[in-house]
Amino acid sequence: MIRLSRILSLTIPARLTQEEIDALPKIVFDQKSNPNSSVLLAEKCPICLTEFNDQETINKLRCTHLFHLQCIS
Repeated sequence: MIRLSRILSLTIPARLTQEEIDALPKIVFDQKSNPNSSVLLAEKCPICLTEFNDQETINKLRCTHLFHLQCIS
């Protein structure tokens, strides 16, 4: 991906600092949430591909993607 970005002269966004990661909004995953909720749509962390546990605290990015706290760090 990095090589391709260099070939195409694309810029890759800078990585977040740990302070910025810690400041990300945290939500409680609720398997019984509203069917229109983005929380229900994403049942697995896109990094580790493990399902979220009911009532687990997770990070939610501005783009609405959800991640385990330790995975996003």
